[in-house]
Amino acid sequence: MAKTFKRDPYEIVVDNPDFIRLKLRRSADDIPHLSGFNLWETTDEETGIPALLYMLGEVEARHRGRQPWVIPVASEKGKAPQVKGDRLYLADIDVNPETQEYELVQKHKDGKGLITFHTGFVTLNRGVKEHIQDIAGNKRRIGFHGPVPLTFDAAKVVGESIVMTDESKKYYDERIGRIKGVAGVPEKRIVTIEGALGGPILNRQVDGILTLHQLTRDGWAKPVDVTGVQDWEQAYYDEMMKDKAFLAALAEDEKVVKRQRKFRIIKAPSDHPDG
Repeated sequence: MAKTFKRDPYEIVVDNPDFIRLKLRRSADDIPHLSGFNLWETTDEETGIPALLYMLGEVEARHRGRQPWVIPVASEKGKAPQVKGDRLYLADIDVNPETQEYELVQKHKDGKGLITFHTGFVTLNRGVKEHIQDIAGNKRRIGFHGPVPLTFDAAKVVGESIVMTDESKKYYDERIGRIKGVAGVPEKRIVTIEGALGGPILNRQVDGILTLHQLTRDGWAKPVDVTGVQDWEQAYYDEMMKDKAFLAALAEDEKVVKRQRKFRIIKAPSDHPDG
């Protein structure tokens, strides 16, 4: 008799429907979530001891965000979660008492689960160009995206990585024409949330699709498409507007970084009066 494998209902998952559709060529209805977090291995510079960590996205010079975008995996005996290869499937978030920063530990919380939302342009295969073609082909428009927990006590953001769209960057396609980067709209946004039973989370994709996510006793429920539903649209808009100042700061920060990149510091000769 074949052995059946039963997943833990609070297994950590990744919500990335555009990746599933454009990269895996599957329907997000068939695979609503991807399982587990990819881990990176690093070495502590002081101790030389290897360590594991969960990185939201990649090493990216344009990274922005308010929460950590690298979360260490606890290594202490009794706290370390069980790692399978280079992936982590079951863990909780906790605060390291020494560093006061988040870390991934053994599963011990009841009714809590971790989920990471990937939104923005998919850069795999033919990349952004294909994704923009896909968005235009479905008669949708590019806009602000990412998840928002609707109840702070039931869900909290524990990690965030944002890569801003370069406002001067232009994408071109023969069938679509020229599309300029949208100010204040991230190119990529990756957010890890610790959700709780019954705590609704709204997530918007870059093309405007709005989905509702909830953790149940059986695990993360299949996302519900609530695009165009007035109450949910208004709830997302209200939460998004709270971020208005932050989005403006991100856009301004990106401009400053761009200006700084145009200059090169040249040291004056030693015999120069100002050298």
